[in-house]
Amino acid sequence: MDDPAEQSRILNKLERMGGPQVYESLLRLFGTVDGELRYRVLSTLSGIDPNRAQHLLMEVLNNDQDSDMRWVASGLLINVATAEILIPLTEALLKHPDVRVRVNIVTALDKLGDKKALPALKHTRDYDTGKTNDGYSVRILAERAIQRIETRARGR
Repeated sequence: MDDPAEQSRILNKLERMGGPQVYESLLRLFGTVDGELRYRVLSTLSGIDPNRAQHLLMEVLNNDQDSDMRWVASGLLINVATAEILIPLTEALLKHPDVRVRVNIVTALDKLGDKKALPALKHTRDYDTGKTNDGYSVRILAERAIQRIETRARGR
């Protein structure tokens, strides 16, 4: 299974099949592969069981040795994070050294829209001067997230 196109086809089929057995098998595979295949397996796990995968993604975000893998995990969290991991997500926002990860966390918190994220977002807006290579400012994204969350809260 060295061909990336074939890997993608197989993983897409497994994602469509879904279920706990497929998830468990891919979780075991995740621990044994590296590189691009590892990224694809993590993405597939997120598609099969987003609620369960969010905990794996937080583990990867906080502890993986590969900085790109931490970034990939944070990007996947944008679509799967729930209020269940709000506190660990805000903690990661305040301490994570990678600006790309912090940008993704702000985006995930914005999407969640939970007022409990406001203190961490306000701290980020006030103190985080990080910018990604492509110009995304954590501070500006945090300010936008704050505005949207506060607007949604007033509308309820």
